[in-house]
Amino acid sequence: MLINELGTQNNIEEGWSWYKTAAKDDCEAQFIYAWHCIEEKNEKVGISYMQKAAENSCKNAMYDLAEFYFYGMNGCEEDLDKSIEFYECAAVAGSQDSFDDLLSARITRDGKFKTAIYILWNIQKFKRLIG
Repeated sequence: MLINELGTQNNIEEGWSWYKTAAKDDCEAQFIYAWHCIEEKNEKVGISYMQKAAENSCKNAMYDLAEFYFYGMNGCEEDLDKSIEFYECAAVAGSQDSFDDLLSARITRDGKFKTAIYILWNIQKFKRLIG
């Protein structure tokens, strides 16, 4: 409300302070505060909040971290293995985009045959995402 001047005077600094406080316990606040830090060029802090959000089952944070590691952006080194790990976590949490990108990343790393075997071995894990 402070950031967007909803029912109160605009006070961006205080608004972000409240987000930081909420980010101690709330994964959605962790995710939002992470993006704020990244946009403010404080990538190291932003990535740490993004990782907290991912650890607390925020599938958007999992997906974004997968993208950061895949493309080597926002302070993350390019790391296909970490990217695949985060894509898989987000896909298991129900993110269709993550599942699609997981397949692409695994094909890049392992080839089509090994990726097909991987899907067959893990079909129960991804059952609701396979169409």
